[in-house]
Amino acid sequence: MKKRNFVRFAIPLLLATFLLFLVPSGSARTKTRKPPATITDAAGRVHVRPAAKITDAQRKAAAKHRKAVRDKARQSNVPNVKKAR
Repeated sequence: MKKRNFVRFAIPLLLATFLLFLVPSGSARTKTRKPPATITDAAGRVHVRPAAKITDAQRKAAAKHRKAVRDKARQSNVPNVKKAR
C-alpha cells in the first residue's frame, strides 16, 4: 500500500518538475512577422513599401502624452488632493 501511495504522488511531482524546469521557456510558439507590403507601379515593377518613419516631433508628443497619463493616475491615487479639471 505504501508503494502505491508513493507512486501516486511521485508521478505528478515528476511531471510538474519536468514541465517547470526542463521544458525551455522559449518553446511557446512565437508570432510570425508578416512580410512587408509591396507596391506595383504602372510599368509592372514591384517595389517594397518603405517602413513608416516616426519623426522626433511624434516621439516627443507621445512621451508628453504618456507623462500626462502617469501624472493623472498619480493624482487619482493621492488622498485629499483636489483634482484639476
